[in-house]
Amino acid sequence: PPSRSMTTTANDLATVLKGFYSNSIASPDSTDQLFSLMETQVYREGIPAGIGSDGVVQDKVGFMDGLLHDAAIVRTVSISL
Repeated sequence: PPSRSMTTTANDLATVLKGFYSNSIASPDSTDQLFSLMETQVYREGIPAGIGSDGVVQDKVGFMDGLLHDAAIVRTVSISL
């Protein structure tokens, strides 16, 4: 098979997540379904671990060459004390 090099940058992932968040690349129903799946995926050691119970994390993880990659939409409520 031919050798292929694929590259995805953090900016690429941010662009895609912003597109889903704003419903500009998928319908609201499709986006809701996607975010529901992202919120309940089982790999929670990355961004979700840093947020804890202070917010909701809808993330997409990837694994390659022993590295963990994580991109997310984080929803939180700011409270002033």
